[in-house]
Amino acid sequence: MSALKDEQIEFLLQQALAESARQKLASSIVIVDAGGHVLAARRPAAGRFANIEIARKKAWTAAAFQRPTSMVRSIVVEGAPGYGLQHTTSEMCIVGGGIPILNQGGELLGAIGASGGSVEQDIACCMAGLEQAGFRTVFVNPHAPNP
Repeated sequence: MSALKDEQIEFLLQQALAESARQKLASSIVIVDAGGHVLAARRPAAGRFANIEIARKKAWTAAAFQRPTSMVRSIVVEGAPGYGLQHTTSEMCIVGGGIPILNQGGELLGAIGASGGSVEQDIACCMAGLEQAGFRTVFVNPHAPNP
């Protein structure tokens, strides 16, 4: 099983923070390993205190489901196969802004979460360094298993 390297973690964190600054936001960023444990977290001094926990939960959810949190939402809404899962743990956050970190072979290495802007802005912060670092940036249908 592969794991994120320290330099990859720092690169992704810095790219996400740079995207946040570019958008004139004070976003909190959290990176977790494949088991959902925090590897890095940053809340700017101007960031709201709740955002660091929201970002952590977005990252945890993206790692747990191995897909973006924006896709997880469609799995757990009423009538979907996973309806009710969002009530099984307080760790889950189904708001967009959590992205799994998958190598090109599809292996889960961790996830990144952002909180501090709109859903679209949070997603942009998470995606900022993934392609440059060689990680997957295209994700499958939310109801299909990730290859």
